[in-house]
Amino acid sequence: MKFNRKVYILLILIAAALTAPLVLDSYSILVLSEIFVTALFALSLNLVLGYGGMLQFHQAVFLGVSAYSYSLFVLHSGSFIIGIVLGPAVAVIFGTVMGVFLVRLSGIYFGMLTIALGQLVWAVVFKWYSFTGGGNGIPSVPLPGFLSTSTERYEATLIIFLISAFALYKIVNSPFGLLLKATGQNNTRAESISVNTKVVRLTGIVLSSFFAGISGISYVIYSQSVSPDILYWKNSAEILVACLVGGIYTFAGPIVGSAVIILITTIASQYMEYIAFVLGIILLVSVLFMPDGIVGFIKKRIGDGIAANKRYQ
Repeated sequence: MKFNRKVYILLILIAAALTAPLVLDSYSILVLSEIFVTALFALSLNLVLGYGGMLQFHQAVFLGVSAYSYSLFVLHSGSFIIGIVLGPAVAVIFGTVMGVFLVRLSGIYFGMLTIALGQLVWAVVFKWYSFTGGGNGIPSVPLPGFLSTSTERYEATLIIFLISAFALYKIVNSPFGLLLKATGQNNTRAESISVNTKVVRLTGIVLSSFFAGISGISYVIYSQSVSPDILYWKNSAEILVACLVGGIYTFAGPIVGSAVIILITTIASQYMEYIAFVLGIILLVSVLFMPDGIVGFIKKRIGDGIAANKRYQ
């Protein structure tokens, strides 16, 4: 069985991630956990953004309702297994209900409605003190005994990321993934060949909400707390920036973008307070010099290099 260069690189990266706790300190492991949580969240958004062509500004809602559903259920019942199933299930319900309205629109109107729906959910969570804890959130979410150490929580976020990323990769390269790309690239042309674009787009939104819900569970494992901030539009905007920086037209783009954003903001936060300024600079540089994102830029450079070598052989 032959393995290409991409497979070897992937295996090396996975091996490095698995052995990271042996060589890194607890703070570095915490940062890596945040990268895996953010990367999965970004991949869930890019399913509808990069492949489906839908500018979704309320992705944080799905992460948030999943995290809150898990946390509230575990606090009142103590059942971890049911909680991790309930979280993504609630996210899917929200995704389905919102998607029914969203698929009727496109372009800027689609984006504006996502912002409105997202802020509505955030306001309910923020104001409902008796149920969600309001602005205080839930400062301490119980986790099972096998997730008691930072290394165990890191391993859990890594495993969740790897399994979910593999599933998303299979989806975007499936017949459904091709239909989603077709509707994203030219919705009118897809309709002209008898593709039910509303059903395809709705399915994409539902799948996106499911994986965002899984990232919500991963977030709780990483942070051991939840607050209304995770549902706010700013969180959705930051993950959108991660996708754009990495490259929305490549599968690995959101992963690379998330890693770059987390690492730069983590380092910058030690020296300055205004992290939003740093994010703005990163996005500006990306848009001006790498409009296809970091991964798209690298792939283009490699492609140009191969073409040049063939030309002069």
